Amino acid sequence: MLKIKSELNKNFIKLFSGTAIGQLVPLLCAPIISRLFTPEEIGVYALYSSIVSVAINIVCLKLDQAIVLPKLRSEALRLYNIANKISVIFSASAVMILTGLKVFAYYGMVDDFSYWWFLLGLHIFALGAYQSATYLLNRSKDFTGISNSRVINGLLNPITQILLFKLNEWGLVLGGFLSRLISSFYLKRRIKKANISKNMPLNKTLVLSKFDQTLLKKYRHFPLYTSTNSLLNSFSNQLPVFLLDRFYSSYITGLYSWSNRIIQVPMGFITSSMYQVFYQEAASTVAKGEKIYDLIAQTYKKLFLIAILPYTLVFIFAPQIFSLVFGSQWREAGEFTRYLIPWFFVSFLNSPITAVILIFDKQKQHLIFEIILFILRVGSLTLGYILWKSSHHSIILFGIVGFLYNIFLLIYLLYLTKKRSI
Repeated sequence: MLKIKSELNKNFIKLFSGTAIGQLVPLLCAPIISRLFTPEEIGVYALYSSIVSVAINIVCLKLDQAIVLPKLRSEALRLYNIANKISVIFSASAVMILTGLKVFAYYGMVDDFSYWWFLLGLHIFALGAYQSATYLLNRSKDFTGISNSRVINGLLNPITQILLFKLNEWGLVLGGFLSRLISSFYLKRRIKKANISKNMPLNKTLVLSKFDQTLLKKYRHFPLYTSTNSLLNSFSNQLPVFLLDRFYSSYITGLYSWSNRIIQVPMGFITSSMYQVFYQEAASTVAKGEKIYDLIAQTYKKLFLIAILPYTLVFIFAPQIFSLVFGSQWREAGEFTRYLIPWFFVSFLNSPITAVILIFDKQKQHLIFEIILFILRVGSLTLGYILWKSSHHSIILFGIVGFLYNIFLLIYLLYLTKKRSI
């Protein structure tokens, strides 16, 4: 256990150090971006980003996550190949559909939409390539490569957006796309240079071989349940962006998305770093027939110690911080943040540990949880609008639902791993 703990700490520090560097520039640039772009423009970008975030959950059908699990390297490489094929098919379909819609819009057959929506399909493709490459490097324990890619993305995203600020929301969209595309190219080059993909299946067509189909059947729970879970969870998390825009305005959507971005993005990079490391270590430990309850308890403790002080300070001073750092027009975003901090905190603790659901093949149960959560979230946002016509009440209720769900999930994950340790 000491050896596993030491390896976990070493890999986490390696992955997180680069991630932290990559997030320093976005944090420093945030006050500039908040003054160059209006809440309405950020609200439009938030809607675009939300659609990309939802789509990424089905672009590889979550077979990218399965790459870590096989004992045989050849099987993992085939999964990597299958994930990339599915990503190409999905992204190409999205591009063709959006192009068709734009043609129909030109002739007045459907409502017109902004020209930058053409990037959706390409952006989704870049994310799919990034995801599959990340998990292949994870399997090879090349956390330095993953870390470097996050540095590249973290540096290019805000810098490009600032340079393109004259293009309004188009500058935000293009900056996000270019940074992800370049970081994806870096990972692909890293895989090739390290010879990780040696003996990759040579079938370059999009048609799956019989062996690929057999492998797809073996890991069917990922496209059937994990992908569905992630899609539902992502859409559930993005509900405020969709519904606040419909119930209230792009201005309110921009305030909410900014409050979510400032807190969730930097802390999310900590949990994503821990998730990558924890998933690899826990899967390897379980494959050896060893128990992981102590590993999970230590991870929860570590995350609690990391998060308790910053989340407490933000809960107390969020409106003042947002007003001082980003400008007085963003004070209300700080108030939204305060409402959501309890949910953010417990979600931060759970995020890496949810890998247990994949390792123990509990996707079916998790899907039921996600369906219930989705219904409650829709109800919370709608109730705040119907009863009070208040965005504040909608967000407060949304935060309460998220907090209670994550408390339940924490108890479930501990129970699940404790039961497996008996």
